[in-house]
Amino acid sequence: AALANMSHAFNALHPYVCQRIVSLFCVLAKRYFKLVDSIRRHALRGEETLQDLSVLEEVLRMLLEIINSALDNQLTLVPDLIYSLLYKREVFEPFKTLAPFQDVDSNVDFVLSFFA
Repeated sequence: AALANMSHAFNALHPYVCQRIVSLFCVLAKRYFKLVDSIRRHALRGEETLQDLSVLEEVLRMLLEIINSALDNQLTLVPDLIYSLLYKREVFEPFKTLAPFQDVDSNVDFVLSFFA
């Protein structure tokens, strides 16, 4: 929550911080897709599994909102974040087509496409 509140004012973030934000997103995205895949393959519909999926969606969406806010408000002041995002660009690709993330991911995708 603190990152979300501060994200509009990110300025000259250290490269390590940018890498950790993107790495956290990558780890959670991998876990999210693994859980979605196991739900599809094994038809897991337990309340706990669906609750885990819901929590992962919320956290991933919040991270995308943090990244989006930083890019939207301080694009010229966060070059290391842009570089970290470009380095792991393939992780963000599937989120363009997923309904819960499309609105937040569209700006991130636009910025990545521009700088790529």
